[in-house]
Amino acid sequence: MEKFHNNSREIQKLALVINLEANDLSSNRNRQR
Repeated sequence: MEKFHNNSREIQKLALVINLEANDLSSNRNRQR
């Protein structure tokens, strides 16, 4: 159970990074228009 909890924390960190990168991509796309 503790291992699963640690895994979800890692997944949340990855999701945060992915969200930030997606925001960067969309803002770059908006800048090009």
